[in-house]
Amino acid sequence: ISLPMLLYPQHLAVSALLPCAQINPIAMKALENGAYTAAEFPENLPYKSVFRRRMRISVILPFLNAAPWLHECLQSLQQQQYPDLEFLLINDHSTDDSAAIVQTFAKLDSRFVLLHNPGRGLIAANAYGLSMATGQLVTRMDADDVMLPDKMQALAQPLLQKGPGHI
Repeated sequence: ISLPMLLYPQHLAVSALLPCAQINPIAMKALENGAYTAAEFPENLPYKSVFRRRMRISVILPFLNAAPWLHECLQSLQQQQYPDLEFLLINDHSTDDSAAIVQTFAKLDSRFVLLHNPGRGLIAANAYGLSMATGQLVTRMDADDVMLPDKMQALAQPLLQKGPGHI
């Protein structure tokens, strides 16, 4: 079992979740100008109220010819206990049955979204997934990984209760 990985703009990976707003200042501005009032974003604590709310987590999962492992991986995602997830599965030009496996899951579970990498390679697939993410938090996973059912909840809970820096 491996841990989901954090996607930084420099494409470094560490175990954690990353608030989308820390990656993308435009996303933070959208939060500030959208669902939240100025009073909820004091200048010295811009994330205060955002992290007190339940937030959607986007899981970015690029795959290339991963059919032998993909079913088990997707089952582990399907069993996640965190209530607000989206799984962005980016096909990086697979020539095996990987896309069909993902499509089967996507037909049965709306959290699964099959995307096709407009570029080539892992970095392009991750960047595309990040551009399509609707979650306020983003993490990534490899197609040959599995995740324990409480993994997303365990990662999100300290962040939601105490704010940034508590994962």
